Amino acid sequence: MFRHLLRVWLNRILFHRIGLDIKKRRDESEYASRMLSPDLIRRQNRTLGRLISDFLQAGETDAAPDQVTEAVSEFRDIYPARPVVDNAGGSGFADSLLIFVTSRLINPAFIVESGVHRGHSTWLLRQACPDAEIHCFDITFSERRYKDKTATYYAHDWMDTDLQAAKNTSSMIFFDDHIDHALRLKQAHERGFETIILDDDFSADTLYATGAPPLPSMRMIMDDELSDGQILEWQRHGKVFSRTFDKVHSDGARKLVKSVAFAPNLSETLRYKPQSGLTLVRLYGPTP
Repeated sequence: MFRHLLRVWLNRILFHRIGLDIKKRRDESEYASRMLSPDLIRRQNRTLGRLISDFLQAGETDAAPDQVTEAVSEFRDIYPARPVVDNAGGSGFADSLLIFVTSRLINPAFIVESGVHRGHSTWLLRQACPDAEIHCFDITFSERRYKDKTATYYAHDWMDTDLQAAKNTSSMIFFDDHIDHALRLKQAHERGFETIILDDDFSADTLYATGAPPLPSMRMIMDDELSDGQILEWQRHGKVFSRTFDKVHSDGARKLVKSVAFAPNLSETLRYKPQSGLTLVRLYGPTP
């Protein structure tokens, strides 16, 4: 008994303070905690399928709940084999699920990814669209842990390459680069892209939730309560930030938007950490 109490006491001091567990350090990743009962997994998949199906329908993607549930089940099958297990600073389970299912059901043949980080999202896009042509952009690949064998990589901004939407086939861009969403939508439209997935889409009153929010975000672009010249001020980890809202710039992007669908909150179903804010945007095609 004394040995057990001593070990517990030492674990509390060492494990919680410096990350050292005398006996065995437990796996703290999200997916290390999950249901194992097949019937309950299927039930949870159906719930997720209904939520994501509504999201896709709002984003002009035909997807019946059963079809989405099948994609959710497939995602669960492949997720344990992900090459980037520690994706700190990137997409967690819920966002990964949404990226995979959305990409699988849109099924683009040509994909641009802006913001690679450790390569986890590139892997998701490849699993969802195995035959797609993928172009990956980032200012540096120093953090990359996974490299797709057939994707093309560029160590600079996507606008530094004359890359247009593919003709006679479906194209999609995934922006996860913390850059002004209004600017990215204008650039995408200029180059003929009509399907966009945006990450880090935080509302104006939750900008403190991320270290480098894109300003304006898509939610801010669609926010009728924000006014031109409005000061946006927030604090993160004790540091104060301030920006001015440019409504003219924001409205210039908004007029290009055909439809917008904000990702559902899956936290109540999964009980995992909050999502980073994924949004599916459809733009009007270029004017003839």
